[in-house]
Amino acid sequence: MAPDQPMIGLVVVSLMWGSTATLIKIALAGASPLYVTAARVITSSLVLLPIAWHRLRRNPSRGRATRENIRHLMVLSIVLVLAPYALASWGQQYVTASLASVLNATIPLWTIIFAALHTRTSPRRRQAIGIITGLAGVVVLVGLHPSDLQADTLLAVAALSVASASRGFGYLYLHHNVSQLPPLQIAATTQSMAAAMLLPVLADTGGQAFTPGTIGALAALGVIATAGAQLLNYHNIARLGPTTASLSTYLISIFGVAIAVVSLGEALTAQIVAGTAIILGSVALAFRRDPKPQTSDRQPASSDPTTVSDR
Repeated sequence: MAPDQPMIGLVVVSLMWGSTATLIKIALAGASPLYVTAARVITSSLVLLPIAWHRLRRNPSRGRATRENIRHLMVLSIVLVLAPYALASWGQQYVTASLASVLNATIPLWTIIFAALHTRTSPRRRQAIGIITGLAGVVVLVGLHPSDLQADTLLAVAALSVASASRGFGYLYLHHNVSQLPPLQIAATTQSMAAAMLLPVLADTGGQAFTPGTIGALAALGVIATAGAQLLNYHNIARLGPTTASLSTYLISIFGVAIAVVSLGEALTAQIVAGTAIILGSVALAFRRDPKPQTSDRQPASSDPTTVSDR
């Protein structure tokens, strides 16, 4: 395989994850936020669970989970799947897919904040600057004009921000409690646990106005943007290494905005461009590697954005 061919996988997974906000926006035209969440989770679990089961049968010792592991996975099903998916679907009723895509890029900054709280140490200076800059990027993204500061808009931005924070906490929780389990098993199990909680929602189709576009968006959201993107991301990490694979963190928002502009006709405003640049720049600053190894015994308050593998 040519050296540049594996990088195609990086672009493809970024496109798949980048399509999430647009697919949610399309699905919301005919389905409620909770129904979109249920359809997404249940569909993705139906894809991931058989694949994870097949792999575990080939090497059952790797995936042996204890009762404590199962309790941790239940927590992760809420903070990595149920809560952020539901909040993202609700929030996108009131904001553009472009804005939602860019807010998703703040997840790595939340991992730093929660890591600092966990270790009870302050972030390094550049990490602190990155967090503050990221917050400024969100302000730029939302805008300060009175017409931008509507209650629905602010609540939606808050919901999307909490969704990102929930994922940031979830990745840190995963790292400290179940990182010994295969990533695919973690993804399949947490999706399936959340799916079990959401089954009654999917069964109640009352009030939904399904169209071919809504059904297609729901299917693509679960199969391509959720399950398929996770599977390809694990493949990328295995082939490219975690550092290179983590570049998708920066591409997802760019592709997300581009897909929303092309597919939904959303305006590519200076506000969106500036907010995206500031937030992605803040993440790059916060996760820039030190030129010299740390000589202090103090553990840095950081988390590798590669762990952000479930969008």
